[in-house]
Amino acid sequence: SAQAALAHSLGVLLRLFAPFLPFVTEEVWRWWQGGSVHTAPWPTSAELELSTPRTPGVFEAAGELLSAIRREKTAAKRSMRTEVERCVVADDAATIALLDAARVDLTDAGGLLAFDLKEGPRTIEVTLVPEEPKAS
Repeated sequence: SAQAALAHSLGVLLRLFAPFLPFVTEEVWRWWQGGSVHTAPWPTSAELELSTPRTPGVFEAAGELLSAIRREKTAAKRSMRTEVERCVVADDAATIALLDAARVDLTDAGGLLAFDLKEGPRTIEVTLVPEEPKAS
């Protein structure tokens, strides 16, 4: 079940963080486990494997788009926290599918308020939220 998978993942993370956050991890461990997180066995390599399959190319495509967004913010001399009013990306179908798979993460990481993907010649249009007028 999803709840069992979440509990397992949390247990793995607690065991990994235990040497760095001993008191916090011990407290959280005892919410649902017996014994001590510090005496639990170290996670195996099988436990550390991704539980969801990766789609090759998503990370690279998302990284390229985030770099383009950051370049636009830098060129406009704006903070990296500046929200993007609209981002429109046109590219081939394969790249659009990769970006669509990372849509939620791109929206969060890039501060995108509107994010449109379409097939066509490769273009990236980034429109930043207008700057607030400075008080004098």
